[in-house]
Amino acid sequence: MTPLEFGKKIKVALDGAAISQVDMAAELDIHRNTVSGWVAGKGIPDALQLAKLAELTQRSVAWFYGETAQSTPPPQLERQNKHLLEMVMELREEVYELKRRIWETGEYLKEACNGTRDIGKLLEEVIELRERYKIDPHEPES
Repeated sequence: MTPLEFGKKIKVALDGAAISQVDMAAELDIHRNTVSGWVAGKGIPDALQLAKLAELTQRSVAWFYGETAQSTPPPQLERQNKHLLEMVMELREEVYELKRRIWETGEYLKEACNGTRDIGKLLEEVIELRERYKIDPHEPES
């Protein structure tokens, strides 16, 4: 299937679910030009984006690849897909939180260097992050 054919499927799914490209972009936490690019055949969503798109438009992922029968996935597969999507969303939240905390720690460090923030507070923050994410500099990354 070409990106253009895929884009037509996305347009049909969005229209059928009465979801605008702008709303879909907001749901997927991406720029609206990305969705319009998909519809125009200039690219395709990644697997996680496609799973969310399928869920929001109440289509199966297989339908986007040309499955003609509007079959319903088995309940077990549907539950697994939903569980995986929930896990991905939780991980995205954790990554966001970690980025926020790292940024705040950087700000504390800047202020500590300027003498406006207590260095003890910075050390507590770093220790908390190390413990929370089990960061060990001596352990090789997997």
